[in-house]
Amino acid sequence: MPPSTSSRSTTTFGPRPTASDAERGVGGEAWEIHGGGFYQVLKYRLTPPTIPQPLYWFKWEAYTTWLSGFALMVFLYYFNADTYLIDPSVADLSTAAAIAISIGGLVLAWVVYDGLCRVVRSELVLAALILALTTLAAWGRASSSAAGPSTYRSAPCSGRSWPPTSSS
Repeated sequence: MPPSTSSRSTTTFGPRPTASDAERGVGGEAWEIHGGGFYQVLKYRLTPPTIPQPLYWFKWEAYTTWLSGFALMVFLYYFNADTYLIDPSVADLSTAAAIAISIGGLVLAWVVYDGLCRVVRSELVLAALILALTTLAAWGRASSSAAGPSTYRSAPCSGRSWPPTSSS
């Protein structure tokens, strides 16, 4: 049996599965409405015993969402790093250094998240840990770059208002 993936899905699944569903490895189900149709989606904890052919994988939708979000972040924060990414009162960084720290922080955050998903089995504990780490990264000066580009100019870190005004 192929190994399961470690990343958690952001889809919220409804009622607990029945005993017969649980025996088949179903971990949850969702009813969705899209395009005038009703869809029942079953979430399997591990790879199901049989995979239907053809298997529909919405990878291009996921890739498009990720790539457009990353492109938007690059356009907003990295092309305007002096305005939105660098706060000289916190750290006097060059544009290249700020961008490198931001990208490094994103990679570090992904590695930590992936590691936590592999080790922590309780979703409640995982959610609490992620919330605590995100809060720490957003509010701590030393870790402000690890949370992402917007935290360099956040009010708790620099004592300034957001969005920046001409007097800031």
